[in-house]
Amino acid sequence: MNIAIFISPRHRVPPNEEKILAPWYLAEDLVNGLVDRKKTVYLFAAKTSQTKGILCDYGIEPTFPMKSKFSQFEYKEYVKRMDQLLFSKMVETTQEKSIEVVHSHQLENAYEIIRDAPPSLQFVFTLHDPLNEDKERLIAQLNTLPNCHFVSISDSQRQNLPYRFAATVYNGIRIIDWSFQVNPSDYLLHMGRLVPEKGLDDAILAAIKLNMQLEIGTDFSDSNINKDYYKKRIEPYLKNPLIGEPGIVTGNEKKILYKQARALLFPIKWEEPFGLVMTEAMACGTPVVAYGRGSAPEVVVDGITGFIVNESEKEKRGNWIVKKPGVDGLVEAVERINAMDERGYSAMREACRQHVEDYFSVKNMVIGYEKVYNMILGRE
Repeated sequence: MNIAIFISPRHRVPPNEEKILAPWYLAEDLVNGLVDRKKTVYLFAAKTSQTKGILCDYGIEPTFPMKSKFSQFEYKEYVKRMDQLLFSKMVETTQEKSIEVVHSHQLENAYEIIRDAPPSLQFVFTLHDPLNEDKERLIAQLNTLPNCHFVSISDSQRQNLPYRFAATVYNGIRIIDWSFQVNPSDYLLHMGRLVPEKGLDDAILAAIKLNMQLEIGTDFSDSNINKDYYKKRIEPYLKNPLIGEPGIVTGNEKKILYKQARALLFPIKWEEPFGLVMTEAMACGTPVVAYGRGSAPEVVVDGITGFIVNESEKEKRGNWIVKKPGVDGLVEAVERINAMDERGYSAMREACRQHVEDYFSVKNMVIGYEKVYNMILGRE
């Protein structure tokens, strides 16, 4: 089986910017994993990308470093042109390279090119974002083409929408990169963008009520911070000695924060499509306390690898172990964790690690996509 993996040339694979760019990292892991399973894989991505597969970049440089040279509108149009150029070059060469399946990690700028592609060529689209009105319009358009198929990264993401979903394939992480720690420190952790949807304000209020230290890992790039939210809902609490100053954390620093945390607070206020931070934390043994929205109830096992909490009395998504909603529910969940004896808490941390190994490894992700390719080609 010859497979093409497409990822926008906005960034190289893997990215070399300190930004939250999960699709580019996942594309890298998917290509390398498929090659390890003896598949012939062509990665269509920006120049300088690194891969075990066969890189096809057509000389297209990463577009993100060019952003400062354009106005916002001009940059958007430049990105679109480069995306379409790479995508069209890929489709042109599929017959020459005997490619049967094209797997794209974006929906934009593809319809017109696929419409004119050989009808036998099958296209798979992984949906990395919440399915808002704009995304649904693109999906509906592509869904009119019988050779287009979609993969959700959680069951909640697709919300029973009537499109050609081939499967749900959970995002995978490299388990070996996340070291397990049995005995952590006593602080709480929040990881995520400084936007209302990530619920840092609720995490802060819970930490103060619990009288526990809260460490905050984030991304300060313009696209990942809501300045009004930060100014009004976060900054006033940064004088409290319990609340750490938000900081950019990457690489080893990020891994240390995860594995030494008592628990990760993940009080999301949107329909999170997946949430890699939950699996990263659990891989280190750190239980997750999350609001029961989006993918959280699929990723966290209530009472086993952490706790699920209803966001409010109006937003009840399940009959979880913790009955209190909102910040009070976060507090109750952490109090339950703190009340565990050493043996019980160690068992929860071990369960976290095992859960990620069983369901959210790169190997599981690669096998899941391989099954999708075989299914749409009628081989399974």
